[in-house]
This record gives sequence, structure tokens and C-alpha cells, in this order.
Amino acid sequence: MALFILVNTKNLLSYLPRGGARSIATYRKICAWGLHLCHSVLTGRMAPQRPYNTKFAEHYWSPAGGVNEKSGVFLVGNHLHERCAKLSDNQTFTIAEFGFGTGLNFVLTAQLFAVQAPATTRLCYIGYEAYPLPVAELQAIHAALPPALQPWLQPLGALWPTLQPGWQLLSWPGLQLWLWVGPAEAGLPTQPCPAEAWYLDGFSPAKNPDLWS
Repeated sequence: MALFILVNTKNLLSYLPRGGARSIATYRKICAWGLHLCHSVLTGRMAPQRPYNTKFAEHYWSPAGGVNEKSGVFLVGNHLHERCAKLSDNQTFTIAEFGFGTGLNFVLTAQLFAVQAPATTRLCYIGYEAYPLPVAELQAIHAALPPALQPWLQPLGALWPTLQPGWQLLSWPGLQLWLWVGPAEAGLPTQPCPAEAWYLDGFSPAKNPDLWS
């Protein structure tokens, strides 16, 4: 599939001052902006289907898609299908995550737990996020995710505008989300309970050394 981006340079040039180095410099800026726009679209930086973090200059997931990547790396990697099915009645299972990001790991885990775990069990999910996404960006990302995830995404989206530094608590029947907003090392001493599984989903150490040090 080919993607064509057309820029009407005639209209753009009509706004430039006539003659001189100033017009040439401005034209170069417009051309550079156009190239940046094309690169952003082609690399998915502007697409909610594959969001991009400008602070750390990394995508939140690979071109294979967020649901496929996160499910394979974290849910399958932690053997959650088997572990959830083997939980005892009234048991609480706790998962903690560095790099909460879009919340996709959380909602995929909540969905799996609702299907695989016995009805009387509980999931406690603890997330750490130092740099929450802007509300509008998060909502656009969530809107592009599968409808089956919306029962967990919608309350999470409603919580987002009210975020404050420190711990936030969001509850569903049989499910609690504890979200720490701020540097992870500041929240760890007051983590609500020990975790039985960890998702280490922060950006790469080269881009985000504070999380990995």
C-alpha cells in the first residue's frame, strides 16, 4: 500500500516575503516541516494505532500491534493463563508494572483474569508511571483499541484527568488498580502489597536510564 502526502507549495509560497535570503530560509523551514510531517505519518508517530513518545523518542509498541506484542511478551511470558486458572477461591493475585504508559498491559491482564481466574478471586494491579500521557492522546489511543477492552479502558480514561502525584486507586468487582504517578523509586517503599509477577515495560535503558538504575 502506498501513502501519498500532497502539499500545496503554491499556497504556502504565497505567504512568503518576496526576494532575499529571508524567503529562501522560510522556504527551507517549510520544506523541513513537510518532511517531518511525512516521516511522522509514515512511522506511525501520529497514529493512535502505534503511539509514539516524543520525550523518549520511542514507540509504545512494535508494528506488529500493541495487543499482539503485549500479550505475547507479558501475559504469555508470565504464564498468566495457567497461573490464573490455578488460583484458589478468594485468593488475590498481584501484578506490578514499571512503565504503565497507555494502560494496555493492564486492560489485557484484566480481560484475561476475568476469563481464566475463578469467580471468587481478585486481581490487584500496581502500575508505576512517571510521565502520564496527555488526556486527549490517551483517549485517542484507547478509542483505537478493540471494543472488548473498553469495559476497563473507559473508567481508566475517566480517571486520567484527575491524576495527581502519588497513589491513585480505581476499583472494579474483583479488581483493583493502584497507579503511582511519579518516579518509581519514590513509590516502591509504599507499594500496597508484594507482587507475584512483574512487567518491566519502561522505555529502553539508553532512553530512560532513571527507571533502570
